[in-house]
Amino acid sequence: MTTINDQLLKAASAGDLAGVSQALEQGANVNAKDEYNNTSLNWAALWGHAEVVKRLLEAGADIENKGSGGGLTPLANAASRGHPDVAQILLDQGAGVTDDLLSILQTKVNILEENSEAGMVTEEGVTSWKGVLDFFITQRMKQDLPDVVPHLSSTDPAERRGAATQVAEAAQRGIDVTAAASVLPSLLSDADPDTRGQAGRALTYHLTRVGGWPQVGEILASADVRLRLAASEALIRAEPADASLVQPLGVLLQDADAEVRKTAAIAVATLPRKGIDATSLLAPMIELLGDADAAVRRSAAFAFSLWSERGLRDYCSPALPALRSIAEHDDNEAVRQFAAQVVAAAEGAP
Repeated sequence: MTTINDQLLKAASAGDLAGVSQALEQGANVNAKDEYNNTSLNWAALWGHAEVVKRLLEAGADIENKGSGGGLTPLANAASRGHPDVAQILLDQGAGVTDDLLSILQTKVNILEENSEAGMVTEEGVTSWKGVLDFFITQRMKQDLPDVVPHLSSTDPAERRGAATQVAEAAQRGIDVTAAASVLPSLLSDADPDTRGQAGRALTYHLTRVGGWPQVGEILASADVRLRLAASEALIRAEPADASLVQPLGVLLQDADAEVRKTAAIAVATLPRKGIDATSLLAPMIELLGDADAAVRRSAAFAFSLWSERGLRDYCSPALPALRSIAEHDDNEAVRQFAAQVVAAAEGAP
């Protein structure tokens, strides 16, 4: 005999919003389960019925019920079947991103990659699911951040380092790490160099997000090489930028540390894309094309190739004599290739 709870489960699975509402009004238990431990919310999420999901949540559905398929929550049901709108509804209502969900998505990506190599799946399909996995990793980091922040003040050096790394990774993904902002400055003088570096990276991301440009400049000008490197690395990926960065980055192009010079060159390369005029740094950038360190020369040549691809002739023209020379004579193949790309583009320009 079909019960009112059975009717709710069936209507939810079919996406029948009117049927769901009618069953609830007649006294159906919104959290009634079938023989597989699935609730109506599990089924609605699995099949991507967004409006039904909203109605069930309004009625008090258990957002974390673990149904069939390995104990999948409604969020895992939606995510694993590729229903981003439903997944977002559930996330907005506080659904947790579990280890099981991330494992399911990682396995799916792995399988798709194998099938792509065999020609059974398109590369676009693989890329799409990688994006889904990346999205949920970010959501998990956002979810975990409140529990991570207290560990920044731990007396255990390993805990501080681990927490600083997690906060830096979260900040890099665009997550608001304001909750950690009051603690990060104290870690810039931590005894552990890795902790200092991660704290500097996290703080730089945060400061670019909130417009704390003077403080970014201070980190770039730090006497600690780990902080100079961390800040310049963060500025490569950070989208906001400010003209006040030009001067300290120019100083870093002449830094005693080759890794800092290399990273600063790439950071400078990103400035025009962010609307910052970096023409005043062309002279030191051209000097880096002749740097004794091959990795630094490669970064400088790569920077000019990026400018060339964007059609920034005013940036590339002053460097053409040096680029022609290294395209022919540099002993590093990557340097030669990047330089040759810029030269070829300039010679082929109308």
